[in-house]
Amino acid sequence: MSVADLIKSLPKYELNLRFEAAVQRETILTIADENGIPDQVRRFDSIVQLYKNPESKRFGELINHIASWMKYEDNLVRAVYDMGVLLSKDNVRYAEVSINPLLYVNNEFTYEDFLKALNDGTDRVERAWGVEIKWVMAISRGEPRRADEIARWSTSATARNHKVVGIELDPFGKNELSEFKRPFSNALQKNLSRRAYVHKAGDFEQAIEQLVATNVIDGWDTAMLPEHFDLLAERQICLSVSPSRALVYNRIRNKKNFSLEPLLNHQETCVVSTGFPIFMNSDLSNELLTLHQLGLPLETIGNLLVNAVKYAQVSDAEREMRTEIIKQELTLLFDDFYATGQL
Repeated sequence: MSVADLIKSLPKYELNLRFEAAVQRETILTIADENGIPDQVRRFDSIVQLYKNPESKRFGELINHIASWMKYEDNLVRAVYDMGVLLSKDNVRYAEVSINPLLYVNNEFTYEDFLKALNDGTDRVERAWGVEIKWVMAISRGEPRRADEIARWSTSATARNHKVVGIELDPFGKNELSEFKRPFSNALQKNLSRRAYVHKAGDFEQAIEQLVATNVIDGWDTAMLPEHFDLLAERQICLSVSPSRALVYNRIRNKKNFSLEPLLNHQETCVVSTGFPIFMNSDLSNELLTLHQLGLPLETIGNLLVNAVKYAQVSDAEREMRTEIIKQELTLLFDDFYATGQL
C-alpha cells in the first residue's frame, strides 16, 4: 500500500465545503443543458470555459451562474447526491456544506422547498453511501443588506429540522467583517456555528471579536500572528486550512511555500478542508497527501482527522462515540500500513 492509498483509505470529516464547487462539472453541465440554459444565457460557452479553468477572483461569480442553472427541486436533489458520491469515494463520512439560500430562493424556490430538496438529496446519500451531510447557510460578503434575512432563516425551527447547523461569511466581497456583527450575534444566541473566511490583515480580529466565530477559514499565511493561535486554543475555535486554497488565492507562490509550523505546533486547533474541490481539482485526500509530501508526519495527519470530529456539529455524546470509532480505525490502518514495511 502506498502513502497515497493509505491517506485515501483514512476515515474523514469535511468541515468546510462549498456546495456548487463540490459537484462534478459533468453533472452541473448536464443539468444546465436539460434546462435549456445554453440557449437562454449570453456567452454561455465562455462561462463553461471559466468553469473548466476557474480563477479564484471569479469563484463567486461562477457559483452564482451554477446556482441559476438549477431551476427545479430535482436538480438540487441530483446535485446533492452527486456530491455525496464524490465524498464517499474519498472516504468522507461526514460533511458540513455551505450554500447561499438567496441564490436559490431568488430562483423561484420557496425557502421550505429549497431545504426540502437539499435534505431529500442528503437522505438518499446517507442511505446509499453512508455519508452524513449537514448544511451551513452562506452569507455573501458582498451583500450585507441581505445578511439578516439569511440569519433569520438559519435560526428558524424549519432550518434546524432540515439539518442547518451554522452560518458562514463567504470570501466573495470586500465589505468589512464587522458589518455582519448583527446576523452573527443572532446565530450566537441560537447556538449555531459561525464561520468566516480570513483573507487579509485585520480580518482575524474582526472574525473573533466582532463575529465571535467558531470556525476561522484560512488566514495564517497572511493575517495571523503567533499569539493568535493561543487565542484559538483558549476559545476552542477551529482553524480550517488548505494548501490548494492558499495557492489559488495567491497567498503562496507554490505549495512548497505552505508553512507546516502551525500544524506542527498548534495542531489541536486545526483541521484540513477543501472548500472548493472541483474548482481546485482537489479533494481532502489530495490536501492531506500534499501536507505529508511537505513533511507533515502521518501521525499528525491522524490527529487532524480526529480534530475534525472534535469540531463537528454533533452532540457531545455523539462526538465522544465518533471520536473513539475514528481513533480505532486510524490505529488499525496505520498499524497495517507500518506492518507491511511501508514508510
